[in-house]
Amino acid sequence: MFLKTIDEIREVLKISSSVDFEVLKPVLETVDREFLRPVLGASMHDKLQSFYDSSPDQIFVPESDQAPSPSAEEIGKAMSKLLKLAQSAEIHLAYWYGFDLLNVQIMNDGFKRTETEKVKGLFKYQEDNLKEFFKHAGFNGMDAMLEYMDGNDKLCFPEFHESETGKQLKEMFIPRTDIFDQYYYIGNSRLLFMRLKPHIKVVEDLRIRIVLGNSNYNFIKSEMVKKEPDVKVIAILPYIRRPISYFSTALLMEETGSDLSDKGLVFESIKSNYSDHSSKGPSTESRIIAMIQRNKNLGDSYLNVLRNYLLENAADWNDYTQPRCGIVNRDNKGKKTFWA
Repeated sequence: MFLKTIDEIREVLKISSSVDFEVLKPVLETVDREFLRPVLGASMHDKLQSFYDSSPDQIFVPESDQAPSPSAEEIGKAMSKLLKLAQSAEIHLAYWYGFDLLNVQIMNDGFKRTETEKVKGLFKYQEDNLKEFFKHAGFNGMDAMLEYMDGNDKLCFPEFHESETGKQLKEMFIPRTDIFDQYYYIGNSRLLFMRLKPHIKVVEDLRIRIVLGNSNYNFIKSEMVKKEPDVKVIAILPYIRRPISYFSTALLMEETGSDLSDKGLVFESIKSNYSDHSSKGPSTESRIIAMIQRNKNLGDSYLNVLRNYLLENAADWNDYTQPRCGIVNRDNKGKKTFWA
């Protein structure tokens, strides 16, 4: 884990100095193991842990055939920035993940909650809001880590880019939350993006591959993992990403039966005479159906835009022609099958 003292935590989150670190420690260890290590990859996580545990002067710079390679000083600065992001994500996730555990005392006769005349517990709505804050801050913090490791200092993190997470992100048409937000606003929510990822894969396989054709599809995927993809691949990506964003969100809405938050499609309204004026609840069935159909229609429209782009630039894409579609018909006179 990347936090060892209360003072380090207070640099990220203004908690009381009376907080016992030993109480937080098991939650931090669990969060580190369950969330940060899988996202960073084992090698990158171990490298960052070693950097945190040791002096920056001990940074080892491996020899590389690629030029220019970062110096020890550049790696040290990059690792320091990544460490700050990891610490922020870790403590916020710890307070979300261990919220209930940290609010009780475990005793021989069961679980107790401490409350005195001077110090009162939070109202239920305050607890819910606080947990939401910790959850989103933590998951978005992990997304900030991913974005940073794929940014200007990416050469300082070869262990991440060679990990399974790094490879999967490079192969996706929409690899990060901030890119998805450019085409469909999800509030830069890492948690929501994680829920969308399997649906994005479905759309890639069953919609985009058919339109592009296997040859063009595989070519684009192979170019995306390169440091400098072919210029025509960079040019076509926006046309691919727009239909993916609408189709994948429609699939998620169908699955959750509600709107787009990490909990599904919800409707927010304002109520008076309540201590917490905002109220969230599931959307009505008619609204859900309307939103799903809207996104499907927009997805189809953007898919047509992609087809037109390929036809207009056919020479760049293996003399692209419109994929066969429609109903197969049989001409009994000529004994031939043709497409309607």
